[in-house]
Amino acid sequence: MDESDLSNVLENEDTLQVLRFDQAEDQVIKLYAVYTIHSYEFTFINADGTILEKIDVPTDEYIPVPNAIPYKDDSGLDLYQTWQFIGYSRIREGTELELVPYAEDGRHLNIKSSQDLTFYAIFKELDDVHTNVLDGKYLDISNNGLLSVKSDY
Repeated sequence: MDESDLSNVLENEDTLQVLRFDQAEDQVIKLYAVYTIHSYEFTFINADGTILEKIDVPTDEYIPVPNAIPYKDDSGLDLYQTWQFIGYSRIREGTELELVPYAEDGRHLNIKSSQDLTFYAIFKELDDVHTNVLDGKYLDISNNGLLSVKSDY
């Protein structure tokens, strides 16, 4: 068996073969280890249960935030309300307390890959400033009728 035969056997992952070498005792035989870095699959689920994105990440690397933008249907809310995406949780219907923190770069979750995981998009109900402008929550109205945005908004 020459080097090319050995190479073919090593690349065939579906077959385990025992190799017999009929070589002289003083002859050197080179063996090469072949390995791949394991990766894990991360699934990001939208509010309606559809898959936003699946991402494979090599072992011990930070999990990137998906490119897909999470969305939650707001047709059941009042006209002045909407849903605001606040992050990902490993718990379906999670709250702000169960959110997975982002890494410092803001493009990765602060978790390193070590197992397959599923993350769920989490939303909170949000009042819409555009249809509530005169309720005094977001704007000040001066005595001369001028509107100004409150400093905390």
